[in-house]
Amino acid sequence: MPALILLAYTSLLMQGLLDNVRGPFFPEILSDMHLSGTVGSLFFATTSLLSFVGSWSSHFFITRHSSLFLMALASVMVACGFAGVALTQEFYFWLGACGVLGWAFGALNLSQNLMVFEAGSAQTRRRLFSGLHSMYGLAALLAPFVASLVRWLGFNWRQGFLLLALFPLVLALVSVAFKPERMQRMAKIPVLSRHEWLKCLAFAGLMSGYLWGEISVSTRLVLWLRDELGYSPDMANLYLGGFFLTLLAGRIFFSFVHFAALGNWFILWLSAGVSALCYFLALEFSPVWIVISGFTMAPFFPLGMDQVAKMFQQKSAQAMGFILGFGSLSVVALHLLLGYCSDEFGLGRALLMGPLSLLFVFAALSVVVWRTQSVATKGRMDSTINSPAL
Repeated sequence: MPALILLAYTSLLMQGLLDNVRGPFFPEILSDMHLSGTVGSLFFATTSLLSFVGSWSSHFFITRHSSLFLMALASVMVACGFAGVALTQEFYFWLGACGVLGWAFGALNLSQNLMVFEAGSAQTRRRLFSGLHSMYGLAALLAPFVASLVRWLGFNWRQGFLLLALFPLVLALVSVAFKPERMQRMAKIPVLSRHEWLKCLAFAGLMSGYLWGEISVSTRLVLWLRDELGYSPDMANLYLGGFFLTLLAGRIFFSFVHFAALGNWFILWLSAGVSALCYFLALEFSPVWIVISGFTMAPFFPLGMDQVAKMFQQKSAQAMGFILGFGSLSVVALHLLLGYCSDEFGLGRALLMGPLSLLFVFAALSVVVWRTQSVATKGRMDSTINSPAL
């Protein structure tokens, strides 16, 4: 259903904008709330922690309601959480609003991926997932410029957050009014076997390693460029915009170019390895390399979701819920470690966690690619030996 896919794309565009606009405003938030880097990291960590709950709990929700209804509900909660962050002055209420926002982000992310899974065919899902996650790249590209526009108009970060909270409300109204001809709903919660749970956990670890690389850039690049390298706010936002521009370009590229001869595992392996190298070069030599790394990171997340759909088929809802949730939970550790290490050693040294996590993913996928190629080679040899022509 093209309309359903369009709605999922629009939803991720909105979510990505609200998610990534927090990074450019982070220095102002720390100053306004009088927070250190360690305590301020709770702004991202709390959202990520509750995003885990939202992703994991929502696959139970869709046994009674469709993924479209889940999108509408989560959009309302996003608006409430974002407005709450802007309005409250009390630290603990502020963290509570971050938690509401996090739950909604997790539920919304699951609903978007499920809507594409339900509406697409096995032959088109790889391109559809790339198209879906290119919306996040587009939103992330727009976020620094939206932040600069808010400042140019004379608004502070709180006023800007209140204005942006209107977007998910509009999406919720559209979702409620939308009446598709059919929507899938699970009759019961699928049960993953022990072997499937192990596969799920292993894949969640790989996706988490990638997220450490991407999110450390999107949430800390502006702060690093401004505080340690002395860049102006607009110049720092320009570099972040450049990173998201190449991320978007890469995902659009993979939504049109299929590379049928290359399997998902090989592309994921190559993406992780080259991204780790570019990220390290950015920290040690020039931030221009971080812009280049956006293109190399681009295919990882959408192809990862496509691989989940291939591995788990009709159990994809539960698998995606766990993998997305585990990724959000791991990002909590990322933000806390980044906050602590930036206070102790400086943000530039702390950001080395990004390329190191991508290097871990590259090493793990090296084993997977080697085994996959070995199995394929053995299969071709067996076919040749058993050929009737011999």
